[in-house]
Amino acid sequence: MTTMNAQVLLLVAVLSFGIVQAQQCYNCLSITSDGDMSAFPSLEEAGFAPCDENYEQSTMDCSASGGCLKANYNFVYDIQGQGNVATEFVIRTCGAAADVCETASRAAINAQRDVINAMLPDTIQFVSGSGAACVCSGNLCNRAHTTTLSLGALIASLLVSYLSMKR
Repeated sequence: MTTMNAQVLLLVAVLSFGIVQAQQCYNCLSITSDGDMSAFPSLEEAGFAPCDENYEQSTMDCSASGGCLKANYNFVYDIQGQGNVATEFVIRTCGAAADVCETASRAAINAQRDVINAMLPDTIQFVSGSGAACVCSGNLCNRAHTTTLSLGALIASLLVSYLSMKR
């Protein structure tokens, strides 16, 4: 092998390693409601792009955290002058380097009511909520509209598909 070929091979190996090590995640936030949302901060103020049909255009480097977060929550707030307002939060950003999901029951979230209300302005009071959050370690694994598969589940799925086509 010539010195030039060895240098090119080394460069390709370094670049490939760098690409594999980069952790990219989708980065968006959407808040939808059945009421007036002017009491809440805007998405621009929060520093997020909306999780709409173009959410895949907004990614961020999450190499420091090593994983992505995918969370969907439904909350009900009592907003002064409006009454109870139902909201849905969709969040995609950096998260822990793990592959696990956790459901937050109404009881678990409602137990945090005082803490949540302490963070809100006096004109907004938390009533109830529920939701789920997942952290995942794959590159761009926090897609907004699909579930993610672990590598083992993906391989098993491909094997089953192959065997069924072979018959």
